[in-house]
Amino acid sequence: MNCVLAISLFIVFQLLEVTSAQYEDIRCKCTCLAYNKYNIPAKIYTKNVLHEYCNCLMVVLPNLNGSNLTDVDIEPYCLRCGCKYEVRSTKTMQVVVYLFLVLLGVLLIYMVVMVIADPFINYVNKRNRAAGLLEDETEMDCIPPAERTRTSSRLSSTGQSKSSVLQKVNQVQTKWKRQLKEQKSSVYERQEMLQ
Repeated sequence: MNCVLAISLFIVFQLLEVTSAQYEDIRCKCTCLAYNKYNIPAKIYTKNVLHEYCNCLMVVLPNLNGSNLTDVDIEPYCLRCGCKYEVRSTKTMQVVVYLFLVLLGVLLIYMVVMVIADPFINYVNKRNRAAGLLEDETEMDCIPPAERTRTSSRLSSTGQSKSSVLQKVNQVQTKWKRQLKEQKSSVYERQEMLQ
């Protein structure tokens, strides 16, 4: 499991390194419409240049080497292009993606832990309920009726504190499963929208 996680993280970081060379914080982006006279399709051209050089002549024309554009047709083609200078923070984008991946990983680990812990929690709860019922009955038989009410409240509070965390988890899980079952039945059987 750890090996798979390490390999996947390595691959993600390698991909991020490759893409970081393709995307810079400043760039000129020119969007050109199709030019049917020379069969030039609609295309987006990007180049890392200064703001003064963000135009069709500096960004688009160097990429059109094989199109056989004449000097007369350069100006009409450049009129079909719109160039914008963009400044952005790729580091911020990377941080957001990293946080998303970390959150996704934490949720995945939580899901795996809950899948593994669910049978154990159910087993402990069943055992505690069975043991708790037997202990309460044997202790209540030995106590006089006048003191039973005080002792039963004390015993119930002590028993609850022992497995209160497991009971809370079990109660929340049971409630969630019941709600999920109700929603499935309302959607699939009664064909109603979720509320």
